[in-house]
Amino acid sequence: MIFAMKVISLAFDKGSNFSACDVVPILSATLVGVAFCFLAYSSCLPIIVPEGSILTDYVVAQSFRTSHYFICVLSQGLALLSGMRLSICSPFAVEVPRSLVEVVVAWNVPMHNFLHSYVYVQFTTLGTAAAILSSFAISSLLHGFNFQISAVLLSLGFACYFENKLRNRMSSCFSICVRARPCRNCNHEMKSVMSFVLLRYHCSSITQIL
Repeated sequence: MIFAMKVISLAFDKGSNFSACDVVPILSATLVGVAFCFLAYSSCLPIIVPEGSILTDYVVAQSFRTSHYFICVLSQGLALLSGMRLSICSPFAVEVPRSLVEVVVAWNVPMHNFLHSYVYVQFTTLGTAAAILSSFAISSLLHGFNFQISAVLLSLGFACYFENKLRNRMSSCFSICVRARPCRNCNHEMKSVMSFVLLRYHCSSITQIL
């Protein structure tokens, strides 16, 4: 309905200057946009891959993530049509992250901003560990009293905390730019891509084990 109203209002605003060439990009973005590519991927790929394949678990996880991307991108498009610019998710940052912290942030940006402003900042007086675990605990409550979701979120909280501590320790001991977040004014001696790639590889292996 919102899309139809926007097209009608655009047609009346443009008047005689409105042509079919203006409609084609709108329809192509709506019918064959990024959101529907995620929808097709999440729905069709698990059917193509045979059961018992070595890629089955990966495809199932990828299907779950792409279904989340579909909802987020479609929500962003509807918000944009209503005149509100909003960033909900960053699929590239989730699929190719710098750290697990970046995955948590990019998975749901508004949720992260809410938890950071109203939970994390309020609990920083108790220490970083308490603030991180409190944020994930409140997030699990907001997602509903589901044991599986709560277990995943709390395990993510522990993993993010220990990964952050490990990266900070390695960054200070070896003077390499491998913290969970990029440095604003980086003064590290080693800024080469190779050291970053090696650490990302080992941390991703640890994350897969967790």
